[in-house]
Amino acid sequence: MHSSITHLSAADPSLKNRPQAELWASGQSRVIVIRSAIRNCKHVFLPEDDWKKEETKNQGTSNNDSCTPETPSTFLFAYSNDLDSKSVKNSLDDIVMKLDYQQSKYKYLANIRFDTKKEEEITFSTDTKSFTASVTNNLPDPSLGFADDSTGSDVLNVIQNFLTNSQSPICGSIIFILLQRNPDDINISEIVSQLQFQHVFVRTVFMENLLGSSDSLVMYNISSKSNGLGVFTDEDSFDQVGSIRLVKYLFFGSGKNYFQSVDFSTNIILNEYLLYASNPIVSGQGQIELPLLTTPDYFSRTISVFVDITVQNHALSDDFHFLNLTLIDTDASSQSLVIDMNRIENFNGYYNTDIFLKRNLDFEVYLTYNYNSIEYQAVEIRMLIDHHVSSTPYWISGCLLAVFIIISIVLCIKTCEMNQDHSGELDLSGLSKREQQRQKLLVALDPDAASEKFKKQGGVVIATNLDRAFKKRCNDEEKVELGNVEYDEKDNEQYDFGEEHDKFEVV
Repeated sequence: MHSSITHLSAADPSLKNRPQAELWASGQSRVIVIRSAIRNCKHVFLPEDDWKKEETKNQGTSNNDSCTPETPSTFLFAYSNDLDSKSVKNSLDDIVMKLDYQQSKYKYLANIRFDTKKEEEITFSTDTKSFTASVTNNLPDPSLGFADDSTGSDVLNVIQNFLTNSQSPICGSIIFILLQRNPDDINISEIVSQLQFQHVFVRTVFMENLLGSSDSLVMYNISSKSNGLGVFTDEDSFDQVGSIRLVKYLFFGSGKNYFQSVDFSTNIILNEYLLYASNPIVSGQGQIELPLLTTPDYFSRTISVFVDITVQNHALSDDFHFLNLTLIDTDASSQSLVIDMNRIENFNGYYNTDIFLKRNLDFEVYLTYNYNSIEYQAVEIRMLIDHHVSSTPYWISGCLLAVFIIISIVLCIKTCEMNQDHSGELDLSGLSKREQQRQKLLVALDPDAASEKFKKQGGVVIATNLDRAFKKRCNDEEKVELGNVEYDEKDNEQYDFGEEHDKFEVV
């Protein structure tokens, strides 16, 4: 089947070539319209008239420009009371491990248990210890839940309450949701607009056998349209191995049976800056060209990019066969990511991996797909990096760093010179033993003594503040002025200056 694409803002010819690093400023996903031989559709199963209306509305979406990708923000962990405590606790361990692993922009942490008879409030913290205690003290409790399995979830209230809170930053935040019950409300346009305005990404993990409404697309659409992610899984796929979870993340590839949904979807903590997002709709077999990807201008020649992809907007079915995501740069170099149902063990519809891309290049992006059905399939593609895209050219940052290093080295050398004993550099030739000793006293500072303290030299205690103790040059004709001195007769026996003895006149 042949397909062609039209970009969302078709009236703007510059949109196609706009760098993907500007996704933050766009406030929405790079949604594309696929015109296939079957019918016209946009994003998630909208007929032609509806997607044209949606296109016009989205062109007017405003954005919150008061924050940047590196502005401190909040990580909200929201979990359904219908889950078992073990699943929530394992998820908490995974989140905290990654938050503690590296310094992140998530300076505020929040948590809430929802789907309870009495709606609860969001708890805010500023450290992982308090965050852990709050979740641990509010694990799922069946006695607090809804009595009827058909009752819809109140998860939309959680999102709305977070977007209007005054206790933590909103812009640039992450809402991570463990969902066991679908909401009834299908009117999500206002929430989506607020999420896009505030650049808040919603990542939702859908458990199997969902309660409440039969429509799972409500939360999927919220997640996808906010540049977040919707992942379908089951409770058995939660990673139960806490102590080695991060090691697995760092050293093993996707598709292994120990890589599970919570581990996958919380990797945004370690790769917190969105570089690229696309939500294509495909059907059958074919290939489409996705929006251009532009990599930032970093110091290093290559950039580590974390890629995560979902292949359907529901639990994995036999319809999926494979996807091939190909990136071709302006140097004609290419690399492909192949997701083959038959080659990935225990695949649950969510794929992630790390790739390395050259910096400061444009990449053409192509998606080849093969499904065993002509039904529409929603795909999510996200690329994230662990460093924000700076507006300062890399060579300017490099020069400033080099200047700072040079200044630090010079200051270190000067400090070392000041702390050295320069008494050995005196020209003592032609001086008597007594005069040599006096010259050494003038330069032999005690670095460990305060200016008002005293130190011992030649059986007497003399002031170490030379500006006060020695008012005149020490020579044969002039007297030496000292500060207050104290004699210790016992010490006189320990020092021998030869036949000539110093005679000090006490002032």
